[in-house]
Amino acid sequence: MKIAYISSDFGISVSGYKGASVHIREIASAFSNLNNDVTIFSPCTENHSNSSNQFKVVEVKKSEVYDEISRQIRIIDNQVNVKNKLNNDIKKYLYNLTLYNSLIPVFKKEKFDLVYERYSVFNYAGISIARKFKIPHFLEVNAPLCDEHDKMIGFTLKDLAYKIENIVLKNSDHIFVVSEYLKKFAEKHGVPDENLSVLPNGVDTKKFKNDTNKRNLIRSKYNIDNNIVIGFIGNIRPWHGIDKLINSFTEAREKQDNIHLLIVGNSHKEKELEKLIKKSKYSKNITLTGYIPHEEMPSYISAMDITVAPYNDIDDFYFSPMKILEYMACSKPVVAAGLGQVNEIINVGKNGVIYKAGDRVSLTNSLSYLINNKFLWTKLGRSARQWIKKNRNWENNIKLITQVYFNIHNKSIN
Repeated sequence: MKIAYISSDFGISVSGYKGASVHIREIASAFSNLNNDVTIFSPCTENHSNSSNQFKVVEVKKSEVYDEISRQIRIIDNQVNVKNKLNNDIKKYLYNLTLYNSLIPVFKKEKFDLVYERYSVFNYAGISIARKFKIPHFLEVNAPLCDEHDKMIGFTLKDLAYKIENIVLKNSDHIFVVSEYLKKFAEKHGVPDENLSVLPNGVDTKKFKNDTNKRNLIRSKYNIDNNIVIGFIGNIRPWHGIDKLINSFTEAREKQDNIHLLIVGNSHKEKELEKLIKKSKYSKNITLTGYIPHEEMPSYISAMDITVAPYNDIDDFYFSPMKILEYMACSKPVVAAGLGQVNEIINVGKNGVIYKAGDRVSLTNSLSYLINNKFLWTKLGRSARQWIKKNRNWENNIKLITQVYFNIHNKSIN
């Protein structure tokens, strides 16, 4: 099958380190591993180098004209002392023209079978090109994007953004969402059940596995050889609850003197995080690595004994958390906040530990419980990898997507 994979979000680089970037590469690789021909189209490739040649990446650049329009809008905003998001909204909206016009000659030449699109705000070019060439359009939804964007960034063209979201959701041939929460979100937009599948995130178990040699190298690098290492990986954001993790670690350290906290990742508020660490009386027992490439994450997870996903208590927890899957694939026990899909992944006492989200005392007690029970954490970690291999690998996801495609294709020719 020949697949056009569209990701039109200016903030998600195909070669980036954020979870969304990793997700794009993993999905494309899994498609390719099952003998599909994949081309990713994106405005944000940043000189992507795909050494394995598993898939092609085509950059569809933003028009300089749109950037100039955006700049002129900012000038006017400053002159009249108005703060709005019109310049950003316009640029994203106009990108539909660039993407659509750029894809037409490519589609005429390449003869794609499917458009697979990662949903982004204001974008409808993917479904437009699919309709023009009479091929199925599949939409992958990873978040209630308009709601999220409105809350975190804000719109000026809010009504337009929501209208496009509704049109795309209703008219795509099939919607793949990463959680039950997002399934309900799609249903509210009128997506019928037969056009909707829950497809949680996965992990590549060939890449993510425990490696004793790399474990020793990382532990030696940070001088934590003789410690019980509690670990976190990720691009740190406010909802990750790192403050509570640091506080709980400090409390657990009062009772256990050979533990170390390894935080692997960076934060857009690095200085604030460093200050928070310095406030701990055991700051010397906390390591913040800064940015680490995703391909090195298996080595860092291997260096850990107990892993943590300390999410804050969030009402609309729509995530399918990849970090938990990566921990488990590396045979590590997970201590995680009991929210949303986490409760589907973690089977308490079988492959991990769940604590009450937002409850620092509960987190501290859960950590202390595992710290003092090495036999249990080894058993949980072993079971965690077994569960992941059976239930959450990327190629199983691709098999479901492929099956949906052939069901639609067969109906169209009958």
